[in-house]
Amino acid sequence: MVGPKLQDDLFDHLLRFRCYPIGITGDIAKMYHQVALNAEDKNFHRILWRDIPDRPIDTYRMTRVTYGVASSCYHSVRSLKKAGKHSCVEETISRDFYVDDWLTGADDIPSAKKLLSDVRCQLATKQFPLRKIVSSSAEVMESLPSELRENEHEFSAKEHSVKALGIKWLPTDDVFVFKVAHDLKENMTKRSLLSDISKIFDPLGWLTPITLPLKLIMQSSWSRGINWDDKLPDDMMETFLRWRTKVHNVENFDIPRHVVEDSFELHLFCDASETAYASCIYVRKTKTKLTNPFVAKSRVAPLKPLMIPKFELCAAVLGCKLLDHTRKALQKIGRNPKEVFGWTDATIGLCWINETPNIWKTFVHNRVHEVQEVLKPVNWRHVRSKENPADAATRGLDAITLNNSSLWWHGPSWLSELRIPDQPKLTKVGSEKCSYQ
Repeated sequence: MVGPKLQDDLFDHLLRFRCYPIGITGDIAKMYHQVALNAEDKNFHRILWRDIPDRPIDTYRMTRVTYGVASSCYHSVRSLKKAGKHSCVEETISRDFYVDDWLTGADDIPSAKKLLSDVRCQLATKQFPLRKIVSSSAEVMESLPSELRENEHEFSAKEHSVKALGIKWLPTDDVFVFKVAHDLKENMTKRSLLSDISKIFDPLGWLTPITLPLKLIMQSSWSRGINWDDKLPDDMMETFLRWRTKVHNVENFDIPRHVVEDSFELHLFCDASETAYASCIYVRKTKTKLTNPFVAKSRVAPLKPLMIPKFELCAAVLGCKLLDHTRKALQKIGRNPKEVFGWTDATIGLCWINETPNIWKTFVHNRVHEVQEVLKPVNWRHVRSKENPADAATRGLDAITLNNSSLWWHGPSWLSELRIPDQPKLTKVGSEKCSYQ
């Protein structure tokens, strides 16, 4: 048995990592092997071995938690949490570790130095040595012994990068970047297409407009009944080749890590098209008025046809689930948005959301109820389609166009300038139709 879940999702850790002015990462050396097995459990961790076929078989027993055993992760994480009990750093040890990777931060340099010192000392007493430490602050790095730093000789280099839970992070510039490794094959199949999709690791959805075209090709391959190792049809191959020739431009993207201040707002944008629906959340700093994409998610539309307004409502549901998850993740480090707004260009969808759910039919009723549980109708606003950044996530963009898209990377211009457009009057046209006047 794998044991119960003890840690937050990778998604939560990356969100919180973007909230600290000074970012810090680290790694526990050989975490699994630092945890000993109970004497009676060693008999269940046996290895049979011999070097020569005609030699008698030797029996070995593992004395430490071993990678590959179903319960190993649970035992190691449980031991790590216990190592922090009743200490001044119990909260960060329990909250900020994702297995053996530590992602955290501090508000200033003295706090960062103290945090590192306290965590290292506490873990060292329990035989969990912390190493490969990286910080976005050069002063914090210089305060560490050289053997604890990650690639010390490269840290000052502008292009020096480390992996932060699978995402490439440049600590000197304090930005996230992407690296692509898509090899062009002569005979593309559905299997190789899925492989290319999985090569783009984007857990927070910053590249959603770029990955959507591949998702649509994959959906089309299923609807046409193409087998895993069948060559893709010419029309699919042509679409993929156009995508492939430009995808390397994602290496030019610099996504700032620190985007959340003590006072900030969250703005949720939702949109839908005939092929997909999506939502994206932007964080807006109250003091500086700077706006950055925080997290995004898209879904390909089901093959069963629906009216566009219903897809728009599905996008609102997707966005509210994303918003609820985001707020709960930030609450654990005391970051609560000053205000939260929802934006959509769907007038009918807004009409549904602004009414009591029980007056609508089942499909609309259930989804309106889900939306209102997370974000009240008074917090929803109308946005014009050409000013809705979620539109890019439902139609798809190539890497060059996305790199130059101010709407995607900063949101509509009035958001950073606090020129919230006046909301037109909503009038009911029929039992399930609305319009703006």
